[in-house]
Amino acid sequence: MILPFRRSLATFASAAMMTSLLAGSYPLVAQEGASKPQTKKADGKAEPATPEKARGKVAPPDPTHRVPPGFSKLNLSDEQKEAIYKIQAKYYSQIQKLEKEADDLRDKREKECEAVLKPAQKRHLAELEKEKKDAAAARRAAAAKEAEKEREKP
Repeated sequence: MILPFRRSLATFASAAMMTSLLAGSYPLVAQEGASKPQTKKADGKAEPATPEKARGKVAPPDPTHRVPPGFSKLNLSDEQKEAIYKIQAKYYSQIQKLEKEADDLRDKREKECEAVLKPAQKRHLAELEKEKKDAAAARRAAAAKEAEKEREKP
C-alpha cells in the first residue's frame, strides 16, 4: 500500500524536476544566440562574425576604459576613473608590443627545442599534434551539431 504512493510521488517529483530544468534552461539558450556577434554583408544580410586566431591575451573591446582588478569596489570618482583610463591608454600599446615579443620568443624557443629532436621524435611529435588538432575539431563539430539540435527544438 505504501509502495504505490512512493512510486507516484517519485514520478511526480521527476516530472517536476524535468519541467523546471527545461523551463530554466530555455532563457540561457535564447541568450546564447543573441550573444554571437554578427557582421553585415554589402547586400544587407547578416552573417556570424568569424573570430580571428588570437595569440597571447585577448584585448577587451576598449581596454583603455577599464579599471584594474579590484578598483571597481573602491567607489572611484569620475575624475579618478578618467585618470586611470588615461594611464591605461598610455601603457596599452607598450604592453601589446611586449606581449607580441613574448609570443615571438616562445615560438623561437619551440623551434630550437624541436631542432634537438631526432627525426623519429619529430614525426611522433607531429602525430601527437595532429591527434590533438583532430580531437579539437571533433569537439567543435560535436558542439556545433548539439547547438544545431537545440536551435531546431520548438
